[in-house]
Amino acid sequence: MEPTVGHVHTMQMRMARFVKVRGIATQTNGTRTTRMPPKCSRKQRQPERGWRTDQEETCRRMTGRTRSCFTSFPTECMSSLGSPGAGYATTCSRIKGKRYFAPGEMPSKKDVVEQIKVSMKAIPLYALLPCAAEWMVERGWTKAYANISDVGIPMFFAYFAMYMCCVEFGVYWMHRMLHESKFLYNNLHHIHHKYNKENTMSPFAGLAFHPFDGMLQAIPYVWTLYLVPMHFLTVELLLFATGIWTTNIHDNINGKCEPIMGAAYHTIHHTLYRFNYGHYLTYMDRAFGTYITPYQVEKRKSK
Repeated sequence: MEPTVGHVHTMQMRMARFVKVRGIATQTNGTRTTRMPPKCSRKQRQPERGWRTDQEETCRRMTGRTRSCFTSFPTECMSSLGSPGAGYATTCSRIKGKRYFAPGEMPSKKDVVEQIKVSMKAIPLYALLPCAAEWMVERGWTKAYANISDVGIPMFFAYFAMYMCCVEFGVYWMHRMLHESKFLYNNLHHIHHKYNKENTMSPFAGLAFHPFDGMLQAIPYVWTLYLVPMHFLTVELLLFATGIWTTNIHDNINGKCEPIMGAAYHTIHHTLYRFNYGHYLTYMDRAFGTYITPYQVEKRKSK
């Protein structure tokens, strides 16, 4: 017996109930039932909580993860504990020590071990600052951008120059404040400046800070993101570069690389306290009257 119109209608209704139970949306066209993609509820169509703007979504795509703090923390710790310290320090102090240091100027093992202990305690807390920076960038609170193509190569270099000028200015005055404020110096910065002679400084002293001292000197890298558009991957590379840089300027080896603030200038800072506060370059010290060269120091000693 051929199905009547009533039978066909009944079969279609049963099929509709069958697929509805299984969450499959359908569309009926005559006697044919076509499977359709499921519709999203209003709640499902809403963006993930915390990603309310295009800029925030771009930042999430930029990092490729939503829990960046948990991945950055061990990364920062391992990068600080790894190659910048052990290999470089061993080469400068032990393998080629006689070439670089005069008799009596070699850092003692006791001082080096102490600096390693101080550094190991502080490094996990240092890593909190880059984690906080990523967290703020991912939420779109800063002017950081994801791709160089977003601004173009000429503007990338223009913004980079502006960013580094602001960072140099901020690091200079933060470092100077840690010296001129008795409270900050006695409670924070003194831990680093106890190594105040050539034979007590080593590359490991570059990370031997009170944790809050180290974060204060690096925080201009973060607050400048609120002022100047900056490629965020470049910022992360710069934060990593500071670990290598601070290792370099505490090795007492005069590289004669002016206007870069090399180890000879920073050794003067540790021995005379009131000079050469700058970060990568000497320009801020020149501008604010705290600049002194190794030649001038040698001239003072000879008088």
